[in-house]
Amino acid sequence: MRRLVILILGDMLLASCGGDSTATTLASSTSQDTATPPESSTSSDAETTTTAGEVAEGEFAITEIDFAAGELTITNVGDNAASLEGYRLCQRPTYSPVTDDTLEPGESVTLDASVVGGFDPTSGELGLYKSALFDNPDDIVSYVEWGRAGHGRSATAVDAGIWPADAFVETSADTQTLTTDVGNATSPDEWVVG
Repeated sequence: MRRLVILILGDMLLASCGGDSTATTLASSTSQDTATPPESSTSSDAETTTTAGEVAEGEFAITEIDFAAGELTITNVGDNAASLEGYRLCQRPTYSPVTDDTLEPGESVTLDASVVGGFDPTSGELGLYKSALFDNPDDIVSYVEWGRAGHGRSATAVDAGIWPADAFVETSADTQTLTTDVGNATSPDEWVVG
C-alpha cells in the first residue's frame, strides 16, 4: 500500500477564547494504492477488528519539540492505525487544528511550530487534545511544560492525570530540543533536553 502525505502548513493560528480568529490554512492529501482488496486485521486481544479504510481511535503523543528547527512532532504510540482528524494543539493562548492524516503505529508527523505561535525554549507548554474542549481533562491526551510550572493549560493536564502538579522540564535559552522515547511522557524526567 503506497501512501503520499503532503502537508502545507501556513499560518494555523487560532486565537484563544474571546480573541480574534485568524485564517487557517491546512492541506493534506493521502493517496493509497486501491488495487488490492481491503484486508482485515484483528488485534491480539481479539476485541478490535479493523478493515483497511477504517480507522481505530488513536493514541497519540507529543514526542519532540525542536526549538532550533521550529518544529514539533506527534507520534501514533498506539497499536492501530488512527486519524488525527479533530485533534487540536494548544500553547495557550494559541489553539490550532493538527491535520487529518492517518498514522500507522509508530508513525509520526512533524509540524511547523508556527501552528501554535512558535516556541520559546525558556518557558512554554504544549498540549494535544482530541477535541476543541481545551479545559476538559477528558480531552487532553498529551502534555509537556518547560521552563516553569503553571502555564495556561497545566491544570487541565494535572486534572487529567497526565502531568504532575508544579512540575516542568528544566530548560534554558540554549536548549535545542525536548524529546521522549517512552510513548506518552507524563512527567519531566521522561523528557530529554538536548
